[in-house]
Amino acid sequence: MPSRPGGQVSGSLARLPLRKRRRSARWAAAGLFGGSLLAAVGVLHSPLTAAKRLILLGARHETALEIRRATGITRQTPLADISVAAVEARLDQLPWVARAEVAVVWPDQVRVEIAERVPVACIKLGKARFALVDRTGRVLEIRTARPRGLVALSYRGGVVLGKWIGPLGQAEAHIAAMLPRPLAGDARLIEALGPEWRIVLARGSVILGPPGSLALELEAAAAVVSHEKLAPEEVVDVRVPSLVTLTEQRTKA
Repeated sequence: MPSRPGGQVSGSLARLPLRKRRRSARWAAAGLFGGSLLAAVGVLHSPLTAAKRLILLGARHETALEIRRATGITRQTPLADISVAAVEARLDQLPWVARAEVAVVWPDQVRVEIAERVPVACIKLGKARFALVDRTGRVLEIRTARPRGLVALSYRGGVVLGKWIGPLGQAEAHIAAMLPRPLAGDARLIEALGPEWRIVLARGSVILGPPGSLALELEAAAAVVSHEKLAPEEVVDVRVPSLVTLTEQRTKA
């Protein structure tokens, strides 16, 4: 074996066994890491971490079965494969859902919290069929009987469950959502009269102007209705909120 003066082994040959040992250690560490990674991936996609439980909060009108179907999650779905944003987007398509918040809870749960829409009016669709709509004009449900406590809209356009009605109906729904308490309990119908609006009450009616001062107009009308017992033919004109007038509705001869 070649040697340096003094009988010492050359440096390259002396370090060769050490290099081999280091290389072997690196391969062993890589193998250990790879095995651990494969084991972790296996656990993440095993039945141990599947979505066995769906925790549902806040839903009153959408059933647990409807919500689970909408999520696309089964009891065999691995939690690691769940896209929270995608699930929330699918839940938002359910008619009653205003907002959905989804959270993955390890090792085997999915938490779904629903904020529901609130019906403010109804639309008569035909004989014994009524659509419930929220303040935005979204159709929440179709029933066979008129719901109590909801004002009717004069809108006669298309109605699809879970979708929004047309702009005119949306404007009527917006008015329905803004009705103060004295008017909300007495209102029977909201209808468009060109650029103006009429609220038909149990007794009498209210004429509103364009929507620019809607809140002030409704407050003025509520003040009159709460203090005056209107006759069926009387009209409360609040198109100018600071100058409210009471007139009698003209009937056709």
